[in-house]
Amino acid sequence: MKKKLLTAVGISLVTLSLLAGCGKSAPAVEETAPVEEAPVEEAEAPAEEAPAEEEAAPAEEEAPAGEAEAAAEAGTYQGDGWSVRYDPELFEVNEADGAAYFVYMGESAGTNMIGFSVIPDKMPQEVLGDRTAEWDDANTSRREGFFGEYGWCYWRTLAAKEGTSGMGEHLTAAEYNGGTFLMEVTSHFGGDDAIDIPVSDAIADIADSLTFDDFEPQQEFAYVPGTYVREAGVEDEWTKAEVSGSVTLSEDHYGTLALDGQEEKKIVWSSYQLIDASNGKILGEYTIEGTNLYMQIGEEWPEFQKTGEAEAAQEALPEYEYTGENPYIQPIWLYMKENMGKNYEPADLMLPAFDILREDDSDPEDIKVWGRFMIENYSLRGTTLLTRSGGEYPGVAHLKKTADGYEVTSMDIVEDGSNYSASVEEIFGIDPELKAAFMESQYDYNDVLSSVMHEYSENTGVVIEAFEDYGWDPVPVVFDKEFVVEYPDLGGDWATEDGAASMTIDMPEEGSVYQLHITAKGEGGKEAGYLIYGQYEMSTRSLYYFDAWTGEAGDESAMDQDTAMQGFFAVQDDNTICWNNNGAECIFVRK
Repeated sequence: MKKKLLTAVGISLVTLSLLAGCGKSAPAVEETAPVEEAPVEEAEAPAEEAPAEEEAAPAEEEAPAGEAEAAAEAGTYQGDGWSVRYDPELFEVNEADGAAYFVYMGESAGTNMIGFSVIPDKMPQEVLGDRTAEWDDANTSRREGFFGEYGWCYWRTLAAKEGTSGMGEHLTAAEYNGGTFLMEVTSHFGGDDAIDIPVSDAIADIADSLTFDDFEPQQEFAYVPGTYVREAGVEDEWTKAEVSGSVTLSEDHYGTLALDGQEEKKIVWSSYQLIDASNGKILGEYTIEGTNLYMQIGEEWPEFQKTGEAEAAQEALPEYEYTGENPYIQPIWLYMKENMGKNYEPADLMLPAFDILREDDSDPEDIKVWGRFMIENYSLRGTTLLTRSGGEYPGVAHLKKTADGYEVTSMDIVEDGSNYSASVEEIFGIDPELKAAFMESQYDYNDVLSSVMHEYSENTGVVIEAFEDYGWDPVPVVFDKEFVVEYPDLGGDWATEDGAASMTIDMPEEGSVYQLHITAKGEGGKEAGYLIYGQYEMSTRSLYYFDAWTGEAGDESAMDQDTAMQGFFAVQDDNTICWNNNGAECIFVRK
């Protein structure tokens, strides 16, 4: 199972290694980096707070008899209210001072390990202050971000110095049940991707598997959520400019900034900054005194008065229920919701995203369904679903026929870590075409999500226009014929300015799976027909297609042959169309 990488955890590994490839984590938002990252003067960390560079791990203390051995054998470590999974063939577990350290034993440029601990009765910033007291303040990177589905966290990074052994250190601290949960990473990356990337990925896999038995709601920012308003015409000693509007900060660290005369912005709020959620741009600092919020706008700090608690983000949403024709999807979903869904914190909406690759119903007592099976949890803000958590479970589901339909008896899931390739081969390698389909299906993620969200919206009436991972651009949910509906006048004759090429666009007939039917004539008068189905992206006014078929004009018999192309149509401000087919330069046509 692959859970979404904790945002700050994943970014820390990329920062330390200067590598990509640590899973589907969002890029860091530079909302809280008051100092610029710079090489550290010394590679070694404080001796008392972190392992010295030449040590393999902290000195090992005695653990209860057999505990470390049992954990290593099982590949699961149970800490104080938390647990992780790891590959015992790649990592050795050492315990010291209430912390557990997972030391990478494979080939690497030096010591690489990740550690976890719980520090009671101390808040995150205090813990980080203690641990980094001897770090060079000018060369310490400070940031904040989401701690996965659990809340908010702070992190500190001491980057590797060029020309040294490549040692870097990172700390992530989150408020946890009245204390602090601390993650420590020590890394050595030598610049050889063949060695460094497997190390980074293996450590990220451990961070990725982190779960908690009972992570109580964080209280550090309990006083912050609410709606703060500044009426037009208000004057105070701090502000000369005319500023009015409202700031709404929700418990999940999202919110809205609506200043009069400006477009409303969706924001993320940290401990002292407001950030544009769409692009990570810092909008300004803020502070709260009593029931008033003061926001930095230029050189001034206008006062916004609290008028009430932030409204609940959304009334309870209907649960997802599959209503399509495939008889196996709903029982698989119910099985996963019961057995895998319990591993995630509750959110506004839990959705399945199933990419079915093959079915075998030859044995009614053991029907097999292969696919990528994903669980995604979302908060709904307006008409956008914001990702809170999720996981992927590629494999094969086993079902049996019952009097009421079908029932899942078990699922074989692809394993993580060093067993990944072997388990992929065992489950999908029974047939080369099935394995190839599995490898290609990794690119279908957004299409699958769009489809299930469209289905949910149609069945429940809940309007969903986009979904968004934190730090990434929103992905529009594609509705059938949306491009055609948006531009109903596309039908007709189009030509280039010089008349050397032309095309006729026919709008689809009712019931057609295609969005456009085109007859194009190029230089020399040769004609070709195109059937196009794609995804409409509202922000760029473009129709992207990945499965267009071409044949002689008027001859649709060739449309089902292996002649798929990709490209896009983009409607320009001057009402011309840029047609980019198979990566060629844009051809601009006018009606």
